[in-house]
Formats: sequence, C-alpha cells, structure tokens
Amino acid sequence: MDVVNEVFNDDDGTFRNCVFYNVLGESCIDLGFQAAHAADPETNLYINDFNLDGAGPKVDAMLALVEQLQSRGSLSMVPGHRVI
Repeated sequence: MDVVNEVFNDDDGTFRNCVFYNVLGESCIDLGFQAAHAADPETNLYINDFNLDGAGPKVDAMLALVEQLQSRGSLSMVPGHRVI
C-alpha cells in the first residue's frame, strides 16, 4: 500500500506543497505510516516517488527521510527501487 506518494519536489528535494504537510509538517509522514500499519499490520507499506534513479537533491532528501523514519520507529523496512 502506498502511504506516501511523491512527497519531494524534483528540482531541489524540498517537500511538495500539500495540505497535510502544511498543517502537520513532516509528522504527517509518520502519522500516515502509523495509521496504515494500525489499519492492516500485515500489509507492505511504501513511499512512492519518481526520479530517484540518479544522484541529486531529491535522492538525498529521500535517503534522509528514510533514515529519520527508521530512527523514530515509523519505518521498519529497507527501501528498494522498482521501475515499471
């Protein structure tokens, strides 16, 4: 299940403008994972984004986010990359 979808801007790796981020800040991502896990503890939870196939600020931002989520206990997986 995609929990977080296209959270970063392509050009500079900053968070995209959305109502959840504007109101809750980065905690909206933790809350999303916690709520999704509570709804179905057996399902796989994903962060979905694009243009993460090369070095740059967006990739750096995603790696930092994953590390932060793991350190806070909101994420307990190793990220992967899939191209469809």
